[in-house]
Amino acid sequence: MSNMLGATQTEIPTIVVSVGLVWLAVAVLVAKACGAFRRRSIAGPERIAPGESGWTLVSIFFLGLSVAVLFGNVTARICKAKNADANLQLLIGGIVMETTACVLLVAISAVLRPQGIDRLGLRLRRLPRGLILGLLTLFVIYPIVLVISQVSTVSLHWAGRPDPKPNAVLEIVAASHQRGVVALGIVMAVLVAPLFEEIAFRGFLQTVLARLFSPSGKRSIAARWIAVIITSICFALVHGEWAFMPPLFVLALGLGYLYERTGNLWGNIAVHAAFNGLQIFLALSLGLN
Repeated sequence: MSNMLGATQTEIPTIVVSVGLVWLAVAVLVAKACGAFRRRSIAGPERIAPGESGWTLVSIFFLGLSVAVLFGNVTARICKAKNADANLQLLIGGIVMETTACVLLVAISAVLRPQGIDRLGLRLRRLPRGLILGLLTLFVIYPIVLVISQVSTVSLHWAGRPDPKPNAVLEIVAASHQRGVVALGIVMAVLVAPLFEEIAFRGFLQTVLARLFSPSGKRSIAARWIAVIITSICFALVHGEWAFMPPLFVLALGLGYLYERTGNLWGNIAVHAAFNGLQIFLALSLGLN
């Protein structure tokens, strides 16, 4: 759902480019001031309890996802039987599936894992700090993602390739004249998808990979970075369109680093939600990709 990049290809005004370059320079300075370039800055809290197996997370993930897919398919079939619009079928089925997955993954973690919710980084008391961290991270990472996005687009044009297709949900929101469909699309993009994808990719996949590359149980700096990079590759690939993979990979690197450093998943969700919201606004209001 994060590939909100891309609606129509337009020429970007010089003033926008100038502001973007200044923003990028300030963002780099902010990142440096926050210690992002220090080697050990990624070494945040451990997210797997001593003696806990990474296979516990794998089992929870596949159990929760399997039940969620079943719920999503049943919901889609019910919508189809009631002759609901195809866009409504897609959105309602997706929302039910991803919401169910979120609830199950968090609930099963709370039951089966020691301090399961806290180790995921989803304690409500951590929400205010997570929002602040998320906004700061978005300020730093957003101009970098936009630069990489423009480089990808220009490279495609040089290669004679057509403009990439926008995300399916963005297309539905842009083309639909039904307020309910538009509202569901925005809920899917800005709320449901960020929750599900951050829990799945960072909360589970990245955490399991970090343990996998640290068999001794204590994660090294190298293991953390390997986990972040592999998760970022998977995150970009899952979103399909090749043109969006480089900027999404960079976005995912920032999200992965934030989670490793802080262990606060609310920060990741805030970045992800704000990013998707900004892309929808730019695509629908300004026509920018």
